[in-house]
Amino acid sequence: MSLPLVSLHPPSHGGDVDLADAPRPDWVLLDFRAYVDSCTNATTASCKARDGLNDIQVTFFPAQPPRVSHFCVYCPGLGPYCFGEEPRIIATDGKFVLLRIFIGRRHDILCHNLHEYYIYCADGGTDGGPSLQLIPHPSPYNFHDGQVGLVSRGTSYTIAILRDDSSAFFRGFSNMGKYDVCLFNSEDKIWRAIPVSVPYEEECQEECSDDDEGFVHETTKVITVGGEHGTIAFVDLWRGILLYDVFRQVPVLRYIPLPGMFRPSPTPNATPSVTRDIAFVKGCIRIVHTVMKIKSATRVFGDYVSGGWVASKWSIKAPFDDNSCWTEDCTIDASDIFPASLELLKDLPGKGGKPCETLETFHTGHPTLSLDDDGIVYFMAKVKQQEKKAWILAVDMNHRMLLQISAFGAERTFGLSYTYTQSRISKYLNMTPGTKGDLKRPGMPLPGLCNKKLSGISSVACREAEDDV
Repeated sequence: MSLPLVSLHPPSHGGDVDLADAPRPDWVLLDFRAYVDSCTNATTASCKARDGLNDIQVTFFPAQPPRVSHFCVYCPGLGPYCFGEEPRIIATDGKFVLLRIFIGRRHDILCHNLHEYYIYCADGGTDGGPSLQLIPHPSPYNFHDGQVGLVSRGTSYTIAILRDDSSAFFRGFSNMGKYDVCLFNSEDKIWRAIPVSVPYEEECQEECSDDDEGFVHETTKVITVGGEHGTIAFVDLWRGILLYDVFRQVPVLRYIPLPGMFRPSPTPNATPSVTRDIAFVKGCIRIVHTVMKIKSATRVFGDYVSGGWVASKWSIKAPFDDNSCWTEDCTIDASDIFPASLELLKDLPGKGGKPCETLETFHTGHPTLSLDDDGIVYFMAKVKQQEKKAWILAVDMNHRMLLQISAFGAERTFGLSYTYTQSRISKYLNMTPGTKGDLKRPGMPLPGLCNKKLSGISSVACREAEDDV
């Protein structure tokens, strides 16, 4: 068996609302690992796999944050165990989602040529419903999932991949700041690579240099800025941002160093998504940084006694020229959260099974910025680092309030590592009555929703337990 059993049993939420009759979320938290399941709904789309014989079926299950939305992928002709790993969502912009799917034996997973790439479009079908399309394989261009970006323009899209210092093994070693961008345009359906470079004067900025290595950039997240030139930001969450204008195809990258306080982690091989996130929201690039307070470490790998956390949010406005600079929006300590809103914690277990009363006792990380420009940041929280049960906390940093809590099954999550990202795909779903049916899974009861208001606080929803947690 190639897949863990949990990947064959998706959460029940996301299939309980007919979006033709209910407000759909403008954006979602999207699990980057799809589940393997044959369930279908109004968002289901399919196409032929690369072998030309079997179908690939993709279904989307949207949910309002802080719940996490997900995709289900299935191959009716081969069954669930044909997948060597969970299908991956590697890029998303507007109504498009790029998926990477591997059909084969797990020990062949490092063979790049065996992976298949599909574009899911929310309204690309002939009836206005969703569509799925297999795109040509990017060979001979090899890359990591985290280097891939997507920019949409009307009914077309362009995939852009920065092969930076972390891709030296694939593309060959070169001078500092010399990379290439791989592009795929949906109109001509041709992969091409363009040499690009960082201007020398930007390489020399102190903020973008490691003392011993010189200029280094290793993309950990890609965000779409868009605009007239189709700008994509390739983000090294330890160091800085490289901007590339896809529609201009000028071979020059623009560099934005991160704020001075954002220094590389002293911990070897640390993953920045545990403590940082970045997003483009209403004309600004916003970044959040979380510092975890550790009272003491334990002998259990990766575990510690939490003493709370501090989160800072910064932003920089477009057009990201010489006059643009980072500004600190707000900083909060977990102990600063408005006490009345902590009533939401009372039914959650704390250490030793005792009721939880404060946020400080949770292992908290994986901050994810809201795309609504409302000051909300979503944190993953666990009682212990390696537990398989987690909660997503919606925290209004501007007003220092805990707004919502949602249970999250973290069986596929290592510690507080990167698990989900933001996507606006839900905004583009064309779920008019009669298009392929509603979103309810056949044979599944509708889970009840629970809303709760605290005195003096409006629209605070209580935790919504998932069936699989």
